Amino acid sequence: MDPRLAWVLVVGAAVALFALTAAGPKRRAKPKRVLLVGDSLAVGLAGPLGSHLRAGGVDVAAGVKGATIAGFWQPKLDAMLRDHQPELVLFSLGTNDCRFEESRACADFQERTRDLAEQCHTRGARPVFLIPAWLSWAQRIRDRLTYGADSWEPSAWPELQRDQIHPTAAGYKTWAADLAGRIK
Repeated sequence: MDPRLAWVLVVGAAVALFALTAAGPKRRAKPKRVLLVGDSLAVGLAGPLGSHLRAGGVDVAAGVKGATIAGFWQPKLDAMLRDHQPELVLFSLGTNDCRFEESRACADFQERTRDLAEQCHTRGARPVFLIPAWLSWAQRIRDRLTYGADSWEPSAWPELQRDQIHPTAAGYKTWAADLAGRIK
């Protein structure tokens, strides 16, 4: 065998072996840490979304029926971000804040969503506001969302309860499946 050819084969084999050992075993992508906070819509969404994402590391905080940004979530968010260290924060807020356009909560919604988004960015998390598009006042929520935060609307409206605000159990499952597809 030609010594030059042998040298090329040895060097080539060494480079290939180095590349394989340097890469090491394939690692799975780090699971996303997702924090869901919000009002009664978050309460209903938490279980089905957790079922979809449990294997992916979902971290779900319970919502509070009737919760508004100022009255509940804004004061608590920093501690939750510190404790859970999410990559993605899903906010289900605005249902109670913006139901009545003339309310103080609705007037302050834009400023408060900006504050929440800034808190998320400071902790390295991406804020996303979930828009319940089926609500007659959903446009008030959309109009008041701030730059620096994304918003997601369901690709299809979920089946609703008689109150026309809250999805049925099947509706929450449909909404959760839609969200899980966006998160993965």
